[in-house]
Amino acid sequence: MNLLANFLSKKTAVSGVLFTVMLTACTDQTSLHLLTGPELKDGLYTTRSEVAEPFVTILRLKNPALLETAKRVDGKLVIDPELLANIEAEQEATIEELKGISSEIRVLIRYKSVLNGIAIWAPADTLEKITSIPNVTMTERSGHFRRSTLAEVKAFTPVGKKTSVNFIGADKAHANGIRGQGMKVGIIDTGIDYTHKMLGGEGTEEAFKAIDPSAATPAFPNKKVVGGIDLAGSKFNTSSNNPAERIPVPDSNPIDESGHGTHVAGTVAGIGDGVNTYSGVAPDAVLYAIKVFGAGGTTSDEVVIAALEYAVNPSGDLKYEDQLDVVNLSLGGGYGNPHIMYATAIKNTVRGGTVVVASAGNEGDKGYIVGAPSISDEAISVASSIDNMDQNVFFPAATFMFGEQKLKAEFSEAAITKSLSTLESLQGELVDIGFADAELAPELKQQLAGKVAFIERGKVSFADKIKRAQEAGAIAVVVMNNSDTPVLFVMGGDATFNIPGVMISRKDGIKIREEMARSPVSVNLKTTDKVEKPWLIDTISDFSSRGPRSEDGMIKPEIAAPGTNIISADMGMGDKGAALSGTSMAGPHIAGVMALLKQKFPSLSGLELKSVLLGHGKVIADAKGNTYSVSRQGAGRVQVFSSFNATVVTTPSTLSFGITDLEKQKTLSMNLKVKNISAKAVSLTPTWKGSKALKVSVPAISLAAGEEKTVLIKAALTGSLMTAQTEELDGFLQLRDGEDLALQIPALAIVRQISQVKATSLVVAATSEVDSSGSTTELTLENKGVNSGDAYIFNLLGVDNRKPNNKPDWFPNRNCDMQSAGYRIVEKDGTRILQIAVKLYEGMTTWHSCEVNVQIDSNNDNITDQEIAGLPMSSLPGLDGDQFISLLLDGTKARQLRKQFEAAVKEDPKLKEDYTAAVQDTRGMLAVDNSTLAIIEANISKLALSDGGELSLKISTTHQDAGINEYDDYLEKQSTQWKKISVHAQAQGYVNIPEAVTLKAQEKVQVSLTKGYGAESLVVYMPQNRSVRDVLLEDSQSQVISPVFKVTDEQE
Repeated sequence: MNLLANFLSKKTAVSGVLFTVMLTACTDQTSLHLLTGPELKDGLYTTRSEVAEPFVTILRLKNPALLETAKRVDGKLVIDPELLANIEAEQEATIEELKGISSEIRVLIRYKSVLNGIAIWAPADTLEKITSIPNVTMTERSGHFRRSTLAEVKAFTPVGKKTSVNFIGADKAHANGIRGQGMKVGIIDTGIDYTHKMLGGEGTEEAFKAIDPSAATPAFPNKKVVGGIDLAGSKFNTSSNNPAERIPVPDSNPIDESGHGTHVAGTVAGIGDGVNTYSGVAPDAVLYAIKVFGAGGTTSDEVVIAALEYAVNPSGDLKYEDQLDVVNLSLGGGYGNPHIMYATAIKNTVRGGTVVVASAGNEGDKGYIVGAPSISDEAISVASSIDNMDQNVFFPAATFMFGEQKLKAEFSEAAITKSLSTLESLQGELVDIGFADAELAPELKQQLAGKVAFIERGKVSFADKIKRAQEAGAIAVVVMNNSDTPVLFVMGGDATFNIPGVMISRKDGIKIREEMARSPVSVNLKTTDKVEKPWLIDTISDFSSRGPRSEDGMIKPEIAAPGTNIISADMGMGDKGAALSGTSMAGPHIAGVMALLKQKFPSLSGLELKSVLLGHGKVIADAKGNTYSVSRQGAGRVQVFSSFNATVVTTPSTLSFGITDLEKQKTLSMNLKVKNISAKAVSLTPTWKGSKALKVSVPAISLAAGEEKTVLIKAALTGSLMTAQTEELDGFLQLRDGEDLALQIPALAIVRQISQVKATSLVVAATSEVDSSGSTTELTLENKGVNSGDAYIFNLLGVDNRKPNNKPDWFPNRNCDMQSAGYRIVEKDGTRILQIAVKLYEGMTTWHSCEVNVQIDSNNDNITDQEIAGLPMSSLPGLDGDQFISLLLDGTKARQLRKQFEAAVKEDPKLKEDYTAAVQDTRGMLAVDNSTLAIIEANISKLALSDGGELSLKISTTHQDAGINEYDDYLEKQSTQWKKISVHAQAQGYVNIPEAVTLKAQEKVQVSLTKGYGAESLVVYMPQNRSVRDVLLEDSQSQVISPVFKVTDEQE
């Protein structure tokens, strides 16, 4: 099929990926005005748009995708022609059904190979009808993917023999004739600058400037970038406030307009000049530029899936003879959820023979934050490490001079200031201007003129600080970090300045400030001095996202590769290079490696090649010699030539035992296929190296040449050897053939030591419920387990049913499905506090994707006047921070701010939301990881009570995954009905409740309570008890207990 010429035609095919604009004759603009920016939608109710939002969703249909059933015959993929006919008929029938639902529904993309489905745009009120279409087995809202690049190094030494490619051993593969010949690699990214010298182009800035991004050009394709497609269009940005820009407008020209994809492509297969750049990992491979981003902003699920559809069959002829060997996805986001649609698409892509490599993300050393789409089972998830290039070992330093002494201090140059590389010299006296958080006094300005400003980080933005220093006549800025971390930030912001700016460590800053108090201190920012840090070589980059997968504890990331200060092609700069950092830079190293491995082992499947890669990683440690966890480094840092010597492969290539409960001891097991890919017999002897509390074992294995066996892996867990109640137990199972290490497999189990806390009795010292108020009440709790556990006691507000699962493949919000909620009033430091507990049916590894909400209506007008929300602080626009908080928000003020923003952003698209003016209070939140319980709270004196003194509440959970169609889950009938509670003393069912009760192993505790006037039952939450992940069975983490009214002997 021909490439798309004009997206605004009624129906257009893009190399097998069918794009359609409308179902009826309505013009392209008739419904777009209804759209509001997707970034405006969040879990908080009072900051949402009051206009129902149309949506983009992906519909999966009943028939399997073509590659799910395709067979390989004589090395070629062959599809089922009957299935193809059924898919086409099913899609046409579904489109006819959609026409009947609404004339405004528009089909955007149709998929056949990696997914049998269609992506549609639809009005907000059509979702229920769409999901009832008989052919639709699943709907999933389109989620967003973002670029993953970190800071650019402004200056770096000329390329030498030490390169990231040589560091991983790819040069040895090249020396043996394996350079990627015949391999086709797709770069699913921002496009490729095919005019760059490194990527087969003319190599001049003028050649790039001459390109019209939306028009065909004789410069593309070329001998390096031999194919590709723009599936997005220059203006496409799913985060845009302009609705028209959130619809992809494909064309035939995949030129890069932001630089990310160009840099990635150079690392995979570019040809370096040895001065500005060095050659990529697979320099003889050819590239396909599959553009899924516009010139700026984010992209979406439906476009990324279209890219995979293109990758398996660029010509669109469904013969799959031009299928790409590898695709690289340097995109994603934190706390990735394995969306069914793109996970299915990736699975079928790999099944068809294309290896999928994806970057893990740049969110740092935070548990479970590894991003999608790298968390898909079949994708290779890549962490970032540090190689031995000079820019990673030798760091720029400034020389501070005081008297006869000198201090050499490492610095990080700002991204928003004049580059020091443009200056021959820069030296001057320091003037301390504090935080520079306010207008400088006239005398301080006079003192600063012609000198270097010394500023402490904090209180205001870097841009504000530098602006004040520049306006006062400073010739440069030195910012002292305000934390003790050795990591120096690259200062950024919205403005740019024509004076240089650097950041130094807090330790150096304190020393300098002490000397300034005694005598003048001057600084030389253009010294040749360097700070050497050889211990950083083969360590994990600070920014690299940690696993495991947030859904289930699966091993992600799986392999590490260099991603810090990587030199590659600089878009639009002819033959010049740029040094960028990010897992975006690590991923293409692995994509290049997979091209080499596929050339070396052409008969192996994608999953077997993954084993070749992972089975020979180098296990690495931090600067202090502490081995990184598997959730940080996966199988270790890639070693290309070691993988070339592979004799054995396994499927799977990792031993992920997931999240499991443990009381004392138990043994888990899983099957492992082991295959001898060599020409001689092997005898494999197992050795375990890892956590003492985890012992992975397998019998010795003997395999003839080419033989495959399935063996049983056992993992023995011992609770007494654990060091925490919940712990990542990991290590490596090594398989040795004699003295040679044939393969090593990373293993991981997330182990919860569980308690057996239970309420055994609730005795109210009264005749009956009628006269029970004010009575002494004894709650007996007992822990029959061998591990300690906590009990949280609440008055029950209600129990909710599970979400309906009316279709086999329906994807309800199981991860945020509320089971019950309770409340209580406690006193803290003389302040009465309302606490709300929410219990889910299934546990959360981390609560980042599940927000707890309590709406309050103070005047019975069915409008939320206040909102209490439990969420990470940074989830509210205007606030910053990782910690979980209980946020009290003025609903009226928040809605006003929302309306103001929606009006103002039309005039200024760069405007950012800020709801801090609506914040009435912030308090702590208990979010128990790997459990079902969260507790939020609010100061009662700040709550909007009704005239009668009661609270009208609606309690819900909100899933923070844009792909979920079921967004909110209300308690019982509270989506339409308000629940009234009294906060007066003695008004609850039970009062004088302690915040928490901890029970040691085998301990029995009596908790003294007081019976109140209320009729609520008592509920006890035990988050360390047994967990269950199932659609029917329930865990042991909550218990509703009925009272016994009993007069004591003393009373009689």
